[in-house]
Amino acid sequence: MKKKSFFFNILLAFLPLGNFASLANKTTLITSSLISISLSAKVNAETSIFYFDRAIKKGEKGKYFEAIYDYMRAIEKDPNYGDAYYNMAWAKTRINDYQGSIDDYSMAITINQKNEKAFYGRGWSKSKLNNHYGAISDYTKAIQINPEYEDAYFARGYSKGELKNYSGSISDYNNALNINPKNATSYHNRGLMKSYLDNHYEAISDFSKSIETDSKKSDAYVNRGFSKTKVGDIKGACKDYKKAKSLGFKSSTNDIWIEGNCKNKGFGLF
Repeated sequence: MKKKSFFFNILLAFLPLGNFASLANKTTLITSSLISISLSAKVNAETSIFYFDRAIKKGEKGKYFEAIYDYMRAIEKDPNYGDAYYNMAWAKTRINDYQGSIDDYSMAITINQKNEKAFYGRGWSKSKLNNHYGAISDYTKAIQINPEYEDAYFARGYSKGELKNYSGSISDYNNALNINPKNATSYHNRGLMKSYLDNHYEAISDFSKSIETDSKKSDAYVNRGFSKTKVGDIKGACKDYKKAKSLGFKSSTNDIWIEGNCKNKGFGLF
């Protein structure tokens, strides 16, 4: 998304899949019910669950190729092991094999058509390949299965924004915030969509809510500063740009703007 009149780096935050605890990505590995430890190693090694559990341990150590191999062994033992396909898809995203992950999520969905997490994961992989229409379709299916799926609303809002459907994106962020009103990134991204529609007063309000939720969110300060310039609040913009810089935001254009508009004008950091 680009807006020609904005020479600062507007930042659209989105799901880093590597951090499963992040709000924009609660895609987590499915764990098995552990079989009895009284089974002998020989018998245990012949089961799909053995390979599945070993793959999880390898994935947790960052050994994704080895994990994928074990998920494949589990599937060889049990071709209908939907959870193994799901976890293998996740592991493939960690090595940037997004098409491979899409194929595996599709198998997980074939086995269980009510697996909203597989639809969500497949949508995310599609978005990584810039197939945002396909991603939106999958997120929509995930939401149909689970209408309270905050991450799916968030991700669909992102993909709609990438397609410049800013009003639709705002609607999805609204739904995400109705489910979780403490998500700083949802407020931030909704503010961005409003700024793209030149609704800068409401954008400022959203960026402020993002900052209230996460006071160290430097991109919210930057983007609030931009919207303040659009409504003529240069003093407020200076404060926001300086605050973003103090939080580690780095941009030569940002520094040039501060130098040209804020120096010796009595505009403090706060």
